[in-house]
Amino acid sequence: SNDNTLNILKRFKTNPQIEVLNNSKRMGVSYTRNFLISKAKGKFITFLDSDDLMCPDRLELQIGFLNQNPDIDILGSNYQEFNEKRLGKISKVKLTSPCIVKAFSYMSPVPNPTLMMRSSVAKSIKFDEQLTSAEDFDFLLKAHQHGFKFANLNYVTTYYRIHKQSLSSSKKFEMQLNTFLAMERYQQNIKSKNNTHIIINNLRKRFSNSSYIKFSSPRELTF
Repeated sequence: SNDNTLNILKRFKTNPQIEVLNNSKRMGVSYTRNFLISKAKGKFITFLDSDDLMCPDRLELQIGFLNQNPDIDILGSNYQEFNEKRLGKISKVKLTSPCIVKAFSYMSPVPNPTLMMRSSVAKSIKFDEQLTSAEDFDFLLKAHQHGFKFANLNYVTTYYRIHKQSLSSSKKFEMQLNTFLAMERYQQNIKSKNNTHIIINNLRKRFSNSSYIKFSSPRELTF
């Protein structure tokens, strides 16, 4: 970060519940999440991107649900879009694990801005450091392969910022491509890392030539 975030966070180092960790150079979101998960000591793990907002009761709602439902491993919720001017639409997530699994074919059914999971899940599956976007979707697919169960709360727990500099707009092509690659690898159940590289290169060429991606436009705030 270039906005003095690290110095601001260092003010909280006196709180024994807060540990501030910093990469010496930019390593990407997947590497950083894997690194932080390896250092985590708590029962649950969640994320919050720098430009999103968490509702005050999010942690209470999600931790309470996971404590009351030990069969659920990964939990999300609804979120509401916003920009610098106004609030946008509220998402409509699938609520139960069977419905969430069915939705994998056309969406990422546990919104990453709202995701909370048990530490045992996070420490048994790594984020793919080859992917520079859609790493959350790839992670969820691998979690499903491992037999972990999903749920979503029918509450808004997070406000998801939409702006022209956000990842969802400025890197839409790359995100769609990596989502495509994650689905292909999931469907083919690729085991060999060497084969993964070969197949990814072939899929990247095939997908980049598709008419869908050529005419796809950046996402704007919707109401």
